[in-house]
Amino acid sequence: MEFKKNGLIFSNEYIPPGVKPFPKIDNYAQFLDKLPKIMQKASYAIIERKYDGTNLRLVKYAGKIYILTRSRNAEERFFKLFKEALDNNPYLIDTITYVLADLPEKSYAVGELISGKLKAPYTPVTQPSNFIIYEYYNAETQKFYTYFSAPLCGEEEEIQEILLMKDVTKETMRHLAWLAWIRDYEGFVIKAIGRNGEILLRGKIKPIHFNFPTHEQFFYEKSVKKKKKKQKKGKDENIATKEEVLEAIHKIKLKLSKEDFLNPKIAMREIAKEVKEEYGKSLPKTAYRLYLSVVEAEL
Repeated sequence: MEFKKNGLIFSNEYIPPGVKPFPKIDNYAQFLDKLPKIMQKASYAIIERKYDGTNLRLVKYAGKIYILTRSRNAEERFFKLFKEALDNNPYLIDTITYVLADLPEKSYAVGELISGKLKAPYTPVTQPSNFIIYEYYNAETQKFYTYFSAPLCGEEEEIQEILLMKDVTKETMRHLAWLAWIRDYEGFVIKAIGRNGEILLRGKIKPIHFNFPTHEQFFYEKSVKKKKKKQKKGKDENIATKEEVLEAIHKIKLKLSKEDFLNPKIAMREIAKEVKEEYGKSLPKTAYRLYLSVVEAEL
């Protein structure tokens, strides 16, 4: 699909070759663990609200702007919602033009597509489609730079909070998790910024990382539906107890390196294997929170 807006051609029909992948965002524990290594290079940190939607990249290439997700060209439904965002927000096309204007080929803007039509837990159904740009990649310098603008009406923008590096602590992360919980945000993103404005490190902070309850009713109703569905199929899973999960977590903590243990994708996989091998059981829904509580105690 392709469409033209203000002289710019947007397409999802092609993936430009050799485009730099968008790096992963560490969780808060990994961020704090890596922070000492880049402290001498970092000038300050910024805090941004984390929106709940779909990550898209706007790649400048061969006279067009190609819409990609993190790993592939955007699906048709996301592409249509992006076009809807441009129609809803008259200032968005000017922002895109401004960000990409002087960047070389294969550079791109990174943003979050938000819409009530995406059915994301932290996005209200009344949210009109919009696209929020929060950083860009310069293919010449091969570095990422922060840019955060969410003009919803007139020239009003979402404000970034700036922190001195000495204030980037675990307690700051806890406060941000609480703030996200109070405001019903998905969370916040923290970025360490270098002397030339480049992004050195990214971390995400969510309420669940510090055991703040979020969208309990949503998850409860979802779990009830799943339970009823399993009962209909005659399934009765053997679920591990809290004590068994904690024992497995501490065993895995001794087996893995600190870096791997702080990575939930690695740690949770190993914890599930340990519980299965040791007790012949599956992990309960609370397993991730139990893992986070152990991680928090270690930092």
